[in-house]
Amino acid sequence: GGSLGKVLQVVQTASTGTTSEYIGVGNYGAGYLSRAITTASSSSKVLIHAILSCGDNASIGLAVFRNNTLISNASGNQGSNRGNRKSLSSMQNCGSDYQIASIPIHFLDHPNAAGTFTYTVKPFLRDNNASTLAINRTVADQNNAWDSTAASFIILTEFSS
Repeated sequence: GGSLGKVLQVVQTASTGTTSEYIGVGNYGAGYLSRAITTASSSSKVLIHAILSCGDNASIGLAVFRNNTLISNASGNQGSNRGNRKSLSSMQNCGSDYQIASIPIHFLDHPNAAGTFTYTVKPFLRDNNASTLAINRTVADQNNAWDSTAASFIILTEFSS
């Protein structure tokens, strides 16, 4: 319960370019969405809103990292029973080479320190084969009037306690 406090700052990074990345089995991809924020106090909270628009003929999951470390509890219980499974913050099926999935993440982080923190959203493909993930476009990426591209973004909002 309780309130978030006052908004101290809002920063955003948008990505409109298209690219692709080969992701091996069991690996997180590169961080296409990344943004730094300098918190004012050790009691500040950072609200993360992000959407990664991507395509692959598989289920695509996203994980949130703070300074290259997977954020604890961003995906709920990450206890010792995780086994080989990846910890993800969200997941969506993109069942065609002609679809774009715009996958959202919303997470409230408590860095518990004042300083500069870089938040990064990394993709994960739920596939037993390595695959190429298309960013901000479909896998087919055809230049037709009925095809499209999309944008991705990350917004960080710092709140006082």
